[in-house]
Amino acid sequence: MVYSSEEYSKERRRELYERNKKSALFQKRKWRKDNPDKVKAANDKSAAKRIQNGKQYAYMKKRKAECPWVRTFYSIASRVNDAKLGKLPRYAGIEKRIKTAELKELWFRDKAYDMKDPTIDRVDPTGHYTFENCRYIERAVNNARRRIPKKYKNK
Repeated sequence: MVYSSEEYSKERRRELYERNKKSALFQKRKWRKDNPDKVKAANDKSAAKRIQNGKQYAYMKKRKAECPWVRTFYSIASRVNDAKLGKLPRYAGIEKRIKTAELKELWFRDKAYDMKDPTIDRVDPTGHYTFENCRYIERAVNNARRRIPKKYKNK
């Protein structure tokens, strides 16, 4: 059967429409079209939440700039949380048992404010992040101490 280009495109569109009817995206778009008042309410809520999160973000950004040990604390937290999600296997089982007040004490004890590029280091690489096991050292020294994973040692 031979179709004109206009008939073919209509039939093709109808076929695609029927095939995509069951998709989640199609259902979501249909729901949004059928419930504009609920969509508006949800958008207003999320806008308010974004504003609140923006203020929190601005506060944390300012705090991290003023207190470098706070930035260290969040770096430690992200490493440990990523390990729990399976993204950083070398940190698996490592816990964050240190508080920002202790990191501040470490900052001044190790004179990190005088260092060119201070980083946090665990004295025992297999130990947890605790006050006794952590210190600030220069990034170059820390990179030199880095363990080479077993899979790369023989290459």
